[in-house]
Amino acid sequence: MSAPDEGGWVDALVHLDLLDDDAYARVLERAAAADVRTVIHGGIDPRTPSRVRSGHASVRVWRAYGIHPRVVASGEPERREQLRALTQRLDEDDVVALGEIGLDARPEMPPIERQETLLRAQLRLADARGLPVIVHCVHAIGRLVAIVEEHGPLAAGGMLHAFGGPAELVPRLSALGFHFSFGTLVTRPAAKRCRAAATAVAADRLLVESDAPGETPSGPRQHPREPADIPAILRSIAELRAEPRDALALRVRDNARRLFRFANPVAETP
Repeated sequence: MSAPDEGGWVDALVHLDLLDDDAYARVLERAAAADVRTVIHGGIDPRTPSRVRSGHASVRVWRAYGIHPRVVASGEPERREQLRALTQRLDEDDVVALGEIGLDARPEMPPIERQETLLRAQLRLADARGLPVIVHCVHAIGRLVAIVEEHGPLAAGGMLHAFGGPAELVPRLSALGFHFSFGTLVTRPAAKRCRAAATAVAADRLLVESDAPGETPSGPRQHPREPADIPAILRSIAELRAEPRDALALRVRDNARRLFRFANPVAETP
């Protein structure tokens, strides 16, 4: 893939808190070598101190904070405390989004009714702060759509991370203000629903992410997911859409800049 203009590619979601110091440095070095110059770190529990730093000399790290469905507290006082902690974290420097938030209906997750209560509260908070949301949704897309339609279009937009929902929902979700982010799943020929969705999304709503760290994309290398895999994800999407990969990749990069409202990542590094 040809090099982009100044600023490089954007990884729309990483979890750098899950890396030890050595891995953190190596991951950002490999990101810079792959011309991924901007990453967005997504927090999952605002009560937990973040280890995220500004980044590598050539990689800009922006932050998002949210209450992930998996950490939703059982009691109402504890949930209020989670929201207070989140409100404080959003005052930190370099925050460009509220997330991860969302719904996860897997059996091991907290009861979905508790998740829905905090999702609604966080959507209101995002609107009040003028921040886009980063949304996690597993086995609950119908409930998510109903809640966001009840809430109304997102004031600052949002991103459905690792989108694998049905393609027929793309227009409905787009009307609510969502962008759609695709990760390593889209590189796998067996992921038919995800790959169909990647062809249904309008070019100005596409984003890409590694959701690092995690499992490897399709291909011969075996390693955790990381920002350096963004070019491979972009190539897969361009092939699926039968579009020139360089032009599509630049469009995707600019979509992230527009949604999260940042520009040249290196020039803006303090």
